[in-house]
Amino acid sequence: MPISYFSEILILSFLLSSFMLLFRPNMISIIIGGSAVSFFAIIIESYMQVITSGIFVLIIISPVTEEILKFLGTVFGKSVRNAIGVGLGFAVVENAFYIMLILSTYSLQAAFWYLIARSIGDPLLHSSSSCISIKSWEGRRLALPAAIGLHFSYNLWAVMLSSSPPLFKFEPIVIILLFSLLMQRSGKLGDIRLRWKVHPSVGGGMK
Repeated sequence: MPISYFSEILILSFLLSSFMLLFRPNMISIIIGGSAVSFFAIIIESYMQVITSGIFVLIIISPVTEEILKFLGTVFGKSVRNAIGVGLGFAVVENAFYIMLILSTYSLQAAFWYLIARSIGDPLLHSSSSCISIKSWEGRRLALPAAIGLHFSYNLWAVMLSSSPPLFKFEPIVIILLFSLLMQRSGKLGDIRLRWKVHPSVGGGMK
């Protein structure tokens, strides 16, 4: 692989790590996403693979199942911080499952771009879609369908580009942009806010 490819991967990985740490995802939510949510998703999707095609499960069943389960995983903490935690926890377990599955069939060299796409794109997908779906707790009925739609688009794109692995390197960039735009639109960045307080003794001063 050209050195420039590795440079891009390192830069994207660094940006992803720095970006996600800004939100200080809740550890309990990460555990929920990586245990209960992942367990039920794997059970349901494994069963559906038996009675229908793998492509149908990937494009239709997975987005619906995973987004509903992740949404339910935020019932004890209906905040952006918890949504990101559930999404990250789920992405870690899902990535581990699929990476082991892929490497049992293909060599590391053959699956290189697929693994890079999953390692970088999946955490952003699951975190951003979870941040959308939690708006349903506020009575926004289209929030969960919107999260499912984003997940559907991501999976469909992955299937369409599967024959051209190098193109996968553009996928994480688009997900980062989508996530950033959604957060700016909501006006919230986890628990990170600028809080200005007027000091009573200084009238108009800032504390």
